[in-house]
This record gives sequence, C-alpha cells and structure tokens, in this order.
Amino acid sequence: MKLVLALCLLLPTLPAASLTLIPNSGNINIEPGTSYGWGFDLNNDTSNYLLVTSVVASGFDPLMGTFQDFIVSVNPTILGPNTILNQAYNQSLQQGFGEFAMLPGAPIGSTTGATFSVTYDLLVNDPFGPLGSHPNDQYSLEFTFDGSVTSTAPTSGVPEPSSVILTGAGLLCAAWRLRRANSVRC
Repeated sequence: MKLVLALCLLLPTLPAASLTLIPNSGNINIEPGTSYGWGFDLNNDTSNYLLVTSVVASGFDPLMGTFQDFIVSVNPTILGPNTILNQAYNQSLQQGFGEFAMLPGAPIGSTTGATFSVTYDLLVNDPFGPLGSHPNDQYSLEFTFDGSVTSTAPTSGVPEPSSVILTGAGLLCAAWRLRRANSVRC
C-alpha cells in the first residue's frame, strides 16, 4: 500500500487545459432589458497550441433572453503552449466568454441556466503557421460547466413622478421665500 502511494506521489502530473468562468460560480445577476456576461481564465498547461472551436449553451430559457459567445464568434481564441489567458468581461470591446441579453419583460427573481460545452483542439503546430496539421493533433476535446442568470430589480432608479413633483414644489417654495426675504430688506 505504501509503495503504491509513493509511486503515485512520484508520478508527474499530466498536463491538462482548463477553462473557468469569471465569476467562477458561473452565476450572474442582471436587470431586465440589459446585458451582462462572463470573463474567463484559460490555462493551457500543455506543450500544444489550444484553439477554441465552438461554444454551445444549452438550457437557457428563450423567454428570458439570449446568449452570445465572444470567445469564438467575436474574438477567436488561440493559446500557445504553457500559457494562461485571463480575460475579464467587457461589453464595449466584446471581450470575455460571452454575454446574456435579458429581455425587458423577464420576471424579477426568475433564473435561467445553461450547460456550456466548449470544444477545443490541441495542435502541435501553430494553426496559423506554415507547417499545417500534425499526426499528434487532438481534435474536439471539451470543457463543460454550468452557468445561470437571475433577473434582479433595477438598482439605478428613475425617480417616481410624485418624488419629482414634491422636489420641484420644495425648490419653488425655497426660491419664493428667498426672493421675498430679499425684497423685504430693501
């Protein structure tokens, strides 16, 4: 038993690629009518080039919104050997893993989730280089993980009409009193 444990500890760890979402829970909260998304950490702990080839999100409720991937369709992702890529979500630059566009009528507090299947290839040669494919290339490897989106109440509020009316009335009253005080002194 001790010999088996000692051999396991002496064996080198096999290189492997990993992809995690930011936030790593995979859960985001957004207001109806807005979009928000995920960043990612991609670790290519192999001696090959890693090329992300597809993203499929299955399970999101289409009545709540739609998902668009950025990691393949907008910014094709390739990583050199033994490289780490950390990319935060940035809506204006369309960077990160992707985003969910919540429909305006999504009920507050409702949640929809999906399982993301990310397919990638491990290639011996740079896929954009002159050498082309290699017999040791590995195709259609996959990362899978879950993500969810919850509809939240708006936080940046537009004041209610009664608040606007009361504030306006208060300002008018203050201006009238100030004017009256100034006209009495003369």
